Amino acid sequence: MGLQLSFFRDRHGVSYSKPHLAITGILGAIFVLVAVLTVQSWRAARRQDALTRQALVDRAAFAAASYRSRVEADLYLAAMASLRQVADTGGLRGPDPDALRRVADAAVRCRCVTIIPGRSYFTLDLLSGKLRVSPAESASTALSAASVREISRHALKSYLKTWQFGFLAGEPMSAGQDAFYRVIRSPAGGEPVRAYGFVVDSTLLRLWIFEHARRYAELMPPTGEHHESAGVSVSLAVFTRHGDLLYRSGPAYPPVYSARASLSAYLDSMVIEAALNPASAVSEWAGPTGGASFSLLATLLACTAALLIAALFLSWRTTELARLRADFTSSVSHELRTPLTQMLLYAETLSLGRTRSLSEGREIGRVVARETRRLIQLVENTLQFDRSGRRLRTVSPRVQHLAPLVRTIVGDFTTLLTAHDVAIVLDLDEGVHAAVDADALRQVLTNLLDNAVRYGPGSQTIDVRLHPSGEVVRLSVSDEGCGIPEHERSRVWNPYVRLNQAADAGSAGTGIGLAIVRDLASQHGGTVGITACDGEGACVFVDLPLPRLEKDLARHARNGR
Repeated sequence: MGLQLSFFRDRHGVSYSKPHLAITGILGAIFVLVAVLTVQSWRAARRQDALTRQALVDRAAFAAASYRSRVEADLYLAAMASLRQVADTGGLRGPDPDALRRVADAAVRCRCVTIIPGRSYFTLDLLSGKLRVSPAESASTALSAASVREISRHALKSYLKTWQFGFLAGEPMSAGQDAFYRVIRSPAGGEPVRAYGFVVDSTLLRLWIFEHARRYAELMPPTGEHHESAGVSVSLAVFTRHGDLLYRSGPAYPPVYSARASLSAYLDSMVIEAALNPASAVSEWAGPTGGASFSLLATLLACTAALLIAALFLSWRTTELARLRADFTSSVSHELRTPLTQMLLYAETLSLGRTRSLSEGREIGRVVARETRRLIQLVENTLQFDRSGRRLRTVSPRVQHLAPLVRTIVGDFTTLLTAHDVAIVLDLDEGVHAAVDADALRQVLTNLLDNAVRYGPGSQTIDVRLHPSGEVVRLSVSDEGCGIPEHERSRVWNPYVRLNQAADAGSAGTGIGLAIVRDLASQHGGTVGITACDGEGACVFVDLPLPRLEKDLARHARNGR
């Protein structure tokens, strides 16, 4: 005895298999688990990305602070090497510019400190505006009027007593003129009265200070392999307090991972900006992130979802096939019960000797023969459907006249129509030949006639036509029923399919007749189709290929026309 694995039944009585439900449940649980893991991985990846971003910004801030310290140190040494040695000469009048130039030249020759050669050296009376410049011949070009005004303004309004020197670069200083200077104050009130210093070329400032500081600054904390490639991934820039660019060490990276640091006020509050290369910063400095794990889990989630959908579809499909098989079994049982009941009734009548006359006994014999043929047709359909499901070739076609064969099949079928007010009209081309299997053609035409009788009205005329059409011969059966909607005409050829109007009308049938017709037609190399009749009803046709000779004749006939 077979073990029935069923969990519950639907309203059609179809069992839902436990294995299908178990597999679907397991896949659903796996999907939920992977979804939870994916969400957790996504959150972890977001947290790690935030930490990575902050770490990279902190590294940029370290680079900016380190570079700022180095720039301030180099600027201090460059200024004080010249300015401090002449600080006490000249009194309130200030040091002589020539003396200042000689001290600077000596420091340059000594090479004992980092110093920038000055373009010119000056002493400026802040009260009267009188300017002394060395060398004297450069007075008109080395220090412009705009630069003099800016030095005077800065010394009077911004220079603090605690400063050892001041530095001015960029606008409103004239282009190419950067100035280092010190202030001499009045002993009485402490007001600035003199400014002395030197002007340097902006190009030399970038080369001797900013570039020098970049080479020797500790831009990244020494953390193994990353420390060696700091110059590759970090871009440095120096801006004036007004935002004008003074220096940039490399390409201008987007400010994704960047930080700024301001120089001291006596250095004109210049701004240092350090930016990491976004294209390589994450892999070079922070290492791998959680994105790979999240991508893997997301892919796994998508695959699990696809498997779950496939399992649900297969479960639904299995249930649908089980329902169709149940309907098929019910239909076949009904189709068997009706003729068997009649045969049993007449057999008991004969066995009990209740026939009143010989003609009545013969009528009983005709009914039993008719119902037997119905049973044979039903069994043949069932067997043919089973063979088509296993894709077995069951036909042996040979060239023969079709009109006599069709006429014989229709004549045999009319014996089943004694209880119906149905007329069958033949329109046959007597000269048509085709390679067919006689038994298969009988099964095809019988199924088409049976459908026409079953789904048509009780009183109707069925037209059977056989005519050549191009390189095929068309066998068609037309009824006067309700017809088949155009959007349903391809679906009715599938197994177990019965249209709603047929089911609502209570028409019996197994739902495999047209599927058998299509299978047998394809084994003959033919095709099937459905068209609407001129009036009501449907025209179901089968196109079978003509023999080669008749194909050639049909082709020549078309060309001749």
